Amino acid sequence: MDAIDTIISTINERSQADRTAFEVQRKQEIDAAIEKQLAELKTQQTKEKARKMANLDKFFGQTKQKKIEQWQTQKNLARELLLDEMFQAAYQRMIAWDSEKTRAFFAQNVAVLPLQKATVHLASQMSEEILDTKWLYELSAKKEITLTLGEKTHREKYGFLFVDHGIQYNCLYRDLLEEVKKTEGSTLLSLLFKNEGES
Repeated sequence: MDAIDTIISTINERSQADRTAFEVQRKQEIDAAIEKQLAELKTQQTKEKARKMANLDKFFGQTKQKKIEQWQTQKNLARELLLDEMFQAAYQRMIAWDSEKTRAFFAQNVAVLPLQKATVHLASQMSEEILDTKWLYELSAKKEITLTLGEKTHREKYGFLFVDHGIQYNCLYRDLLEEVKKTEGSTLLSLLFKNEGES
């Protein structure tokens, strides 16, 4: 029996050694598989996190750009409103001129326009007393031109038109101010807001 016990004992020892070696090998394979899966998961998480961060950056970048554009639009609208208010205030000042200021403005226009024999058409709300016939005659004599008072124009309430040999010179207050606003409005805004570093 000793020989059988020895054989059984040897077989058991070998089996135990084989089982232990198998368990160690299997455990190493499982550990390696788990490590591999963990590494793959970590890589996926890193990629997913990077993708999400890129999407967030893109979203916030777009949102920030939209906010900047909205702010710029609102700022430009506010500036346009300010410009409109400035020109409306200038118009109110012009229509409130007394006869002396109105005559001075009229004479300035006569001095710069190439008039020879012009008919003057006052705007509908302008008093003919401001530019009466006697004053027009005196100005005509001084400038060596002919100015006569014609019918009122109903295009605008304040200002005047000159018509000389079929050519019309518009000095209606609102039209003059609109022209200045078109040509000089952006310059005025840039002067008003020059400290913001924009034109």
